[in-house]
Formats: sequence, structure tokens, C-alpha cells
Amino acid sequence: MMGRVSILATLIDPLRRAREALQGAGDVKAAMRERLDDYERVVNQFESKLGSISDRRIEPEVTKLLVHFDEITALIRKYTASPGDSLLVRLRKKTDRARLHKELAEELERIDKDMQRQLATIQVLGMMELSNPLPTFSLDVGNAAGHDGGFTWHNLNWWMLLLLVVLVPIALSVCWKHGGGGSSTRPPVPDMAAAPAADTAAAPTVSLALPASYVERNSLISEVVGNLTAANAPRSPYVLQGSGGAGKTVLATAVVRNEEVRKRFGRGIFWLDVGRHGNLKLPALVQRLAREMDVVSENMDGLDDCVRDIAFAVARDNSVPRLLVLDDVWHEEVMDALRPTGLQILVTTRLASVGRGMLVGDMEEGEARELLSKKSGAVALPVPEANQVARDCGCHPLTLVIAGSLRCVREAPDSALAWRELHSEIERIKRSSRGLEMATDSDEEPSQSSLFPVLSLSFERLKVQEQDSFLSLAVLARGVPAPVAMLANLWDKDEKGAKKEASAFVGRSLLIEEQEAFIVHDMLLDFIDVMCQHESSVVQLAVMRQTHYLSRLPVVWRYCRKGESLEGMYSLISLWRPVMKLSGNEKLDVETYEASLRELGEEHEPIDVANACMIIGDVFLLQDQYSEAEPLYQRAEEIYENLQGHDYPPVVTSLSNRASLRHRQGEYAEAERLHEQPQTVREEVPDMGGPDVDVSLSNVATLLHQQGWEEDGLQREAATSDQVVSGPEHPGVALDLNNRAETLITQGKYAAAEPLLERSQALQEKVLGPDHPEVAVSLNRLAELLSAQGNYEEAEPLYKRSMAVDEKVYGPYHPKVAADFQSWAVLLHRQGKYAEAGPYYLRAIDIVEKTLGVDHPNLAQMLNSRAALLDRQGMYDEAGPLYERSQAIREKALGPEHPDVARSLNKRAWLLCRQGKHEQAEPLNERAISIWEGALESEQPRVAPGLEMRAWVLRAQGKHAEAETLSELSQAMHQKALGPEHSDVALSLSNRADELYRQGKDTEAQPLFERAIKIWEKAHRHDHPLVANVLHNRAGLLSAQGKYAKAHALLERALAIREGALGVDHPDTITSLGALADLYAKQGLLEKATPVLEEVVSARERAQGRDHPDVASALSMWAVVLSDQGKNAEALALFEKALAIREGALGVDHPDTITSLGALADLYTKQGLLDKASRLLEEVVNARERIQGSDHPDVASALNERAVLMYQQGEFTEVILLLERALPIRMETLGENHPETLDTQKWLELLRNQV
Repeated sequence: MMGRVSILATLIDPLRRAREALQGAGDVKAAMRERLDDYERVVNQFESKLGSISDRRIEPEVTKLLVHFDEITALIRKYTASPGDSLLVRLRKKTDRARLHKELAEELERIDKDMQRQLATIQVLGMMELSNPLPTFSLDVGNAAGHDGGFTWHNLNWWMLLLLVVLVPIALSVCWKHGGGGSSTRPPVPDMAAAPAADTAAAPTVSLALPASYVERNSLISEVVGNLTAANAPRSPYVLQGSGGAGKTVLATAVVRNEEVRKRFGRGIFWLDVGRHGNLKLPALVQRLAREMDVVSENMDGLDDCVRDIAFAVARDNSVPRLLVLDDVWHEEVMDALRPTGLQILVTTRLASVGRGMLVGDMEEGEARELLSKKSGAVALPVPEANQVARDCGCHPLTLVIAGSLRCVREAPDSALAWRELHSEIERIKRSSRGLEMATDSDEEPSQSSLFPVLSLSFERLKVQEQDSFLSLAVLARGVPAPVAMLANLWDKDEKGAKKEASAFVGRSLLIEEQEAFIVHDMLLDFIDVMCQHESSVVQLAVMRQTHYLSRLPVVWRYCRKGESLEGMYSLISLWRPVMKLSGNEKLDVETYEASLRELGEEHEPIDVANACMIIGDVFLLQDQYSEAEPLYQRAEEIYENLQGHDYPPVVTSLSNRASLRHRQGEYAEAERLHEQPQTVREEVPDMGGPDVDVSLSNVATLLHQQGWEEDGLQREAATSDQVVSGPEHPGVALDLNNRAETLITQGKYAAAEPLLERSQALQEKVLGPDHPEVAVSLNRLAELLSAQGNYEEAEPLYKRSMAVDEKVYGPYHPKVAADFQSWAVLLHRQGKYAEAGPYYLRAIDIVEKTLGVDHPNLAQMLNSRAALLDRQGMYDEAGPLYERSQAIREKALGPEHPDVARSLNKRAWLLCRQGKHEQAEPLNERAISIWEGALESEQPRVAPGLEMRAWVLRAQGKHAEAETLSELSQAMHQKALGPEHSDVALSLSNRADELYRQGKDTEAQPLFERAIKIWEKAHRHDHPLVANVLHNRAGLLSAQGKYAKAHALLERALAIREGALGVDHPDTITSLGALADLYAKQGLLEKATPVLEEVVSARERAQGRDHPDVASALSMWAVVLSDQGKNAEALALFEKALAIREGALGVDHPDTITSLGALADLYTKQGLLDKASRLLEEVVNARERIQGSDHPDVASALNERAVLMYQQGEFTEVILLLERALPIRMETLGENHPETLDTQKWLELLRNQV
């Protein structure tokens, strides 16, 4: 076999590694359970010996001892199957235990060692003599079940056991229960029933330990604890806001250790280190939270899925609340994403005005003095001098810690002279040129003005080599721990030397040590950035070394395997950011990894090369570097397939990744092809395992199976072939079906997507049961698809089932239930059931406001939907403020340039257009388009709605040629991105056709209408309401051409579709009825038109209210027919009523209101009241010019109508003047060949000849 070099040692020999995983998984399981049994046996055996002891110093040691029991119990719950676990959960725990068996063994060994130390401490404090020395703890992974030669509870000296049990009552007053979704972790001890241990939560183990120099800020802690534990405390996050280094994290750490807080949040306290790039690694953070809470999701990769499953776990057992600490939040979207979980949230952040909470400011002088004393080691601190230094430090905690760590005061902490010298040195630094420069640079973070001088002084006291080492930390990522190996590489030392130097920096408070790794505080990195501006050579060397370190494939592998989620990958990505920034090369990571992969030549095993390609492809995919990721996936896929065949799990994973990648790039046809292949493999291959087992090396069981190890124990342990559902009912098939359906829906292929979603929903219901929240999601997804196709009756029962499941699982006042109400309201809205939809919108808004807050982005969408309903009802004054509020929420939460802000702007523009306020709409629409083009490529289909809106504005302004150009561009965008058969393309075609029709280009409009109908009929059913829309518009074109019979057939079909799908009272159905009446009138069939119009008016009033503008339109149509029948008095009453409605609803300056004036003038003309008609027409012309501009085609129409009246009065010269004003307007806006332009030109020439 060819020799191998240092390529991913952990990837070599997968078979050996798999067998080791099997053995280790079984041993660890036995070891964990034995420890739990030992503890319970000791307590039960000696509970009769319980007594008391006076030395209270023992309490914390016993507390620590009992916490270790909690830790063992938590590990058992997390990694071993429970009776209530589903098959998928059992498989998940087994594969996790096999994959992490070494880490778990190390964790057990750590617990053993800690227990040894605590027992020794208890022995000393209790002054107990043991006849034998304490045994040495050890864990042999290969023989854990027997503990040969190692620690067991059985070989402890009897007196040691008695000592432990005697101390239990003391510990019970301070011990707590570990958080999670299950019941008490303490084993049942009957005589201890009154102990409060089961009512308190463990402080989160991932939170930082309180520092040795910790100073309690009593007033702040009391306020936070009071707000968190109040009986009526709101669910909105409580925020600790303050500048960097103000002690927010330390304060939060103290709060979660408070007894009241632990009792209040008895179901668990959880801690997430968010950091500056928390918004980018949000999926990883939520995954980690889910795992900490023992929440197992069927799709842990989806952010929404994880949040929903956490919310399900919280809602299932909400009698005692849980607390989540989000430490160092830089983006509000992190809080917004986690609010729906139902957890009480405590936030530390520098962001101002992000919710209720308190400002964590500088310390009081006494607190500052105490911190200086503890940090410097003073016994008798000189108060006046220390106060002066505290003021120099601004009483800023981080600055005080660094000042107290300076050698000049640590060597003589009780010397007044030492503190005076420190004060003088700080003043010197502040007066120096560099100090002045730093003061200028600290405008954004005022605390820097006190911190930077003290840091400069600390930096000065370093040796030259130490200064270079400190400055080289500029390449580290904010909030990402640097392991010793990384520092050794960076400082060109061995690991022992690197750890020694790092520890020296810790002693000076320039580094923070955390679990065998080191972190630089953000504000110290800010200082380093300033200093590095003058030290380019140090920076260049650091960049080179860090690039070399990060490019090593074993390093990549360690980060990508770190933990149980994506956090390791996001840490690796974060580590690259400062390196690329300092190098000035944004592609440095890509170039470096490509070079590393090129070095993997023929001397390496193909499987190693494939695994490396997959890992680095995943890293690129997380950063949306699609062009870099895909060739790596393809290379890995080819190797895997050549080695193991097309049904090898990593091949399936690679196909899924590539499908997702193509989907994100908008290449939906290719994505659909790739999505179909994993589903086929899962259905055909019986031993594919659970959905999470597709990841190549975590599925060691399948790996062995593919290589023929049928009898290996790991195969039996992990694959559980007698339990795992396989073939067409494989759990992963549901995910594949959903992925395929999503791609089809994006392409507008709704009919093709429907059976996939139906099958996915049935499969999930069979596996998970009818009342599982994942089933509710599937029901909702299928209902939405049916609703989008106009199949409202089929969608209704699915929505109702989804709502019932969610309300049962989460309770009536949960964000998920609010989302269900929103979906239900949208369905009613689409059906025209406005009165029924309104209350559901209001309920959804109320729930979100009370559970997520009044500024949550989810609320913005609900406000938009509610506004759209009011808009459709003609309640423009009520809709406008809701659109504005939605926009304000999105701008605050997402930033002013986010695409969702553009959507809100576009909604507002549409509303203003409907109100006739086109000038106000135009800048909103222009800003929306600008945002879309800035956030996306200008060819992207999301820009198209802005272009359609812009076309509408131009059309309203009479600029039809420009509007048609934009409609054509919108259609081209949709067609390029979505394909020629997408329903959005059909919508663009319909809009273009309508625009051409308005310009008189009937022959060009007709084929576009016909093509749109074909697309919609293909994408949807023949009776879909969207098909009716195009039929309705095309009928209008045929009617204008005088082709009444064809128009009548289309209108009858459109009316039938709308009546069937939407109901007889839906506004669209009534519109079709009105169009049919108008067609009768054009044909002279006035007797037929009259009863239809009467029904239209009644239906409008019934469905939309008597004062709706659509009622005014219907009254006007009816008045025209009555006028044509010679019923002028009745017509006049209807025209006047329509005018009053429009003036009240739209205002006197709305174009529709002016149209009513023109209609009245026409009626006066028919009645022979020419003077009255002339005054009204003059008012119409002036109003059109004032509101729409002097070159608007509606002005030309008004001039033409007035010319007709003047002609009847014999005022031929005036007629010519009016026509001479109208002709150039029509030529400019409609074109020289438009029928209206030609008619005006012909009449003008005739009159000129006559005169």
C-alpha cells in the first residue's frame, strides 16, 4: 500500500475506526450507567447515617460533588435511549455515542478526577482520617464496564462513604437540577422528599466562571433578578446593555448562579455565546441550544425547524420556565429568531434600545476600589491614590482589571507611591501623541478613551518579543477561542512555550483562558488593530503563519468535527475573516484550500481525498461560495461512487448538497434532477439508516455494511436493522420529497409538486403520529400549495388540522399558533371572505405583539397582510399606517437596505397609486427598486415587482411606452430566472398584453394573452382563478375589437371559474359579472345589461360596503346604461351617488372622482344642458392638468370631450384650439398610430378644411 503523509490522520482506515467506535460506544454506555448506579446505591445504603456538620465551608465542595452526578445523568439522558424515545431518536443517540465515544470517555475521566479532588478537600475540611489513601480515578475505554484497577464506588473506604452521605443534607440546600426537557435528574430517595433539589436548575456549564477578582454589584444583580423572577414578568427579552468591558457577561454569570433565578427557572438555564458574527452562525447556535435541551429534530439543519422543535419541547412542559442567556449580541435578528421558542431570554449587548432592561454602566467608586484591590492583591489599599487610579480608568471594569494587573502595583499593592506612579504614567500616556490619536479614534466606543491609555502602558511594559506576540493576535477572530496549537504556530514556539507565554498574558489580563484555549477581548482587539497600523511587518508575518495553520487539512477536519453542530465550521469561517481582511485578499481561503487539495496526489488514499473535498465544500457552501463548492462536491462524488457505488451514503449527501446549491443559484431544473436521485436511492436501498446517518463518517454502521462487515457489532448497534424504517418509508424520503417539491414550486410547477407533498405528509404522519408538530408543518405546507392553486375547499381542512395540532401542542398564545391564524386569514382573504379574515389577522397580530414584541420582523408581515385586506376593502386611510409601521419595523430590525424593506415600500406605493397619489408613490417605488438592485443582481426576479409597480405609475402618468418597456423587462427577468413556463412569467405576459391593449396595439397584445392562458392552465388547473384573470383581460381586448361573440364566451368561462373557486360574492366574481353587463351594453342589449348591473351594485354593497369605490364604479356603469335607455333622471341620481362615494373615499382630486365629473357632464349634454356640461368639462380639464400633468393622455381625452360639446354649440374655432392641444399629447403618449391619435388627427383636418 502506498505511503501516506500527514493528511487527516483521523480519516485513515475507516474500518478500524468504525470498530473502535463500536467498542467505545458500548463501553461508555456501561460506564455511565455504572456510575449512576454506584451513586444511588451509596445514598440508599447510608441514608440512615445522615447527620449534620457545622463547618459550612464544605457546602460548595459537596455542591460540586452532586453537580457531577447531574452531569453523568445528563450524559445518560443525552446519549442513551429512553423508553419514550422514537426510533429515530434512538438511532440518533446511538450514532452520536459511537461518533463521540472518545470525547465522552474523556468527559467521564474528567468527572472522576474532579470527584477525587472534591473528596480529598472534604476529607481535609472535615478532619476525617482514612485508613487507606484515596484510589486513583481512571477510565479504560476498552474495559470501562469492569473498571479493572480503576475507581469504583465499591472500593471506597466506608468512612469516606459515610462522610459523603453525612454531607448530603447540607448540599441539598444549595444543589440544583440540570436543565433539559425531562423530569428530575435526581434518583428517587424517599426520605429526602422534602429536599428542594428538584425545583432548582443548574447554572449553565458553558457560562464563564466568576473571576477570582469578582466584585458583586448588588444593586444591579437585585434589579435583574427581580425582573426575571417576578410572577408577572413579561416574556420579552430582558437586556443588559452597556459598552464593551462594562461587565455585562460577568453580571449575567452572577445572575444565573443566583438561588432565586435557579429556583424560578427549574427546567433549565442555557447559555449561548453569540458574538459579533452571531447572525451568520445563527443556525449553529440554535442547533447547539436544541442539543443542550435534549431536543432532537428530524431536520437539525433547518433554523425554523430547530426553533419550532425547541418551542414544542418548551410548550410540552411549560409549568416551570426555562432561561436562555444570549451573551454578546450584535444583531437583533438573533433575539428575534429565538423569541418564538417560548424561553425567557436574558441578553447582554452593546446595542441601544433593543428592549426592556437596564444599562450596565461604570462601577461605583467603592466597587472600583475593591476590584483594584483584588486584582493587585492588596491587603491595605491606599484609598486616595486608588480612587485617583479608578477615576483614571473611568471606573470601567475591564480597564480596572488591566490596571490592577500591572506589575508596578502588583509588586507593591499596599504602597501609595506605587499607585501614584501608576496615575502619573497613565497621565503621561494620555498626553502623548499616540494617546491623543487613540482618544480621537474612540468616538464610537467612549470607554476606549480610558481603556486605551492603560492598555498602552501595559503594552509598553512588555518585552519586544512579547509585544510582537501580542500584536500578532490581530489575526484572531473575535469571540473564537484560539487553541494552544494555533498560538504555538503563530508565535513559532512549541506548545509548552506557547502556553507559558499565553498564561503570562492571562496574568496581565491581556488574554482570557477558556478550556485549554485563549480568547482576546473585543476591545483589546480594537486596541491591537490601532497599534498594528504602525507594525506592518508583524502583521504580515502573523497573516502568513495563520494562513498556513488554517490551510492544514487536519485543522480543517478538527473544526468541522468540533461539537455536534455547525459551530466548528462557523468558527473556522470566522477565523479566516481577519486574515483575509489584513491580507487584502478576499479569496485567500479559496486559494489556500485549492492549493492544499492539489497537494493530495496519488500517494493518498482516494477516500481521504474525497472526504477532504466534502469538508471544504461544506465550508464554501456555508459562505454561499457556490462556484467554489460545486466542483469539490462533484470530485468527492465521483470518488465515492467509484469506490462504493451510487448508493453509498456520502454520494447521497453530495447529491443533496449540490441540489441545494443549484436551487440557491436559481438553476431549478438541475436542482430538481439532483433532488430526485437521493430519494430514489433511499427508496431502493434498504439499509440507508436514519436521515442524519447520511453524513459520511458519522454513519460508521453503514460504512461497514457497504464494505461487507455484516457481523460486526457496530452494524448491530448503530444500524438497528430490525427497527429502522427502510425503502419507500425511509424517514429521509420525506425530506427528499419536500426538497423536490420546493424546487418545483419555485419553478411554478405546482401540479407536479402536489403529489410529492401529499406523500411526504402521509409518510411523516405514519412515522410521527397525527399530533406531531412536524406533521402540522407538512399539513400547512400542503394547504398553502393547494391555496396557491385556487383549491381553497381542499386547503381548508388541512389548515384547520394544522391549527388544531399546534394549539394542542403549544397552547393558544404561541407565535406558531399566530402563524397558523395568519395562514388561515390569508385563505379567507383569497376567497373574498373579508369580514371573516379580519379577526384572524387581528388575533395573529395580538399574539405576536405580546409574545415576540412590537418590533419583531414576523409582525411586519402580519401588518402587511392586514393592510392588504383593508386596501382591498377600500379602507385606504386605515391601510396606510399599517404599511408604514411594517416598513419601520423592517428598517429597524433588518436595516434600511434590506429587500424586505423594499417590499414594504412597494406595498405603500401600490396603495398610493390606488388613491391617485402617483407623485407620492414614485419616490417610494424608485427607492424599492434601488434596494433590490443593490441587494441582489439586477437581473434577479425579485426586482420585477418593483418594475411592475414602476410601470403602473408610468401608466397612470400616461407614459404608456415607458410602462410597456418596463413590463417587457420584468417578463424577461422572470423568464430568465424561472423558465418560460413559470406562472410569474404568465403574470408578466398578462401585464404586458394589458399595456399593449391600452396603447391600441391589439394584434401584439393578443398572442401574449393566449400564451399566458396556456402557461397558467399548464401550471395550475383549468379552473384556477389566475386563468380567469387572463380570460377576463383577453375578453376586454376582443370586446374593444368588436369581437363580441368571442369576448362573451371568454367572459362566461371566467365568470364560471370565479364563481366555482371564489364564490358569488367575491369581488373578482362581481368584476366578471360587471364586464359581462358592459359587453351587453356595447352590443345594444340594454335590457339584458340592466338586471345584471343591478345585481353587480347589490353584490358590491353586500360584499364590500356601500361606500367602497368599487360600488361607485358599478353605479357609474349602471347609470350609463340607464342614460342610453333615455332614463336620464335615474341615471343622474346614480352618477351623483357615485361622485359622492368617490369624493368621500378617494378625495376630490382623485382621477376616478374627476371621471365621475366627466360622466355627469356627458349626461348633461344628452339632456341638452350644454352650459352646465361646459362648465363641468372645463373643471375636468383643469383638474386633470393640475393633478396628472398637462401632457397626460387623460387631459387629451378631457379636451376631446369638451371639443365635442363645443362642436354641438357651433364653436368651431374653439373646437380646433382644443383639438390642437389634444393631438400632440396623444402623439407623444400613445404614439402616432394609436386609434385615438388617428381619430383626433382626422377630425382636426376635417374641421380645418371646413373652417
